[in-house]
Amino acid sequence: MLATNALLLFGIGLRYSREFTVGVGVLAALIGYGLVRERRSDAAQ
Repeated sequence: MLATNALLLFGIGLRYSREFTVGVGVLAALIGYGLVRERRSDAAQ
């Protein structure tokens, strides 16, 4: 459900403001990558 809402908002954003939406998408990907990496390093210890 959360993924569906995110994709819907991303699609609406791309329709009206491409640069802003791509920037937000990249920022969200970087934050998500950082969180996953942090969890993996915590699990390894």
